[in-house]
Amino acid sequence: MRWLIYCWLLIIMFGCTQTDQTPPATKQVANYELYFFEKNVLSQQRADRIATNQEWNLLRDPELAQASYVISATAIVEYNWPHQTLIVRNPWAEANQKTPFFVSEGTTLVVFNGQIIRAYQRELSISNKYIAPETAVMYHELQANVADTTLKYRLIQANATSPAAIVSDDPAIAEAVKNHFRQLGKLVE
Repeated sequence: MRWLIYCWLLIIMFGCTQTDQTPPATKQVANYELYFFEKNVLSQQRADRIATNQEWNLLRDPELAQASYVISATAIVEYNWPHQTLIVRNPWAEANQKTPFFVSEGTTLVVFNGQIIRAYQRELSISNKYIAPETAVMYHELQANVADTTLKYRLIQANATSPAAIVSDDPAIAEAVKNHFRQLGKLVE
């Protein structure tokens, strides 16, 4: 009889330990992506929607499939938080191809965990265009030499009070982005 009670206790204990574990498929993994759009793509999306009398908001409903290139967190080599600088592996350098110009100018949408958290106007670092202070800008630093296998972007906004304000208007999201890169071992603090 004791043997039967012992078996039932083992079955119950085994069942309880299995119930407390979260299956791997349901665990949420943070995701960070940069969607690079050529200079006029988002403007054309806006014009098309205005022409069909649709309400349009860049950060609410862009057609992400029209991005020229998408960079995921795996391609980011380093995120220097105090200087708000991203260093990204240059996929074109690996194939001995010329880096396309759209990487330097256009718009970048940052998507974190499926939500667009920031839109950056992308410019060359040597640009002397007037940029409104409320605009978040992603300056593409020119490569030091042709053999450089990385792309460097500096994120700025004139009226931002802290690096977190450049990343997102919501400090909780900015902190989540920072923690994401810390966990990946790519954050410079």
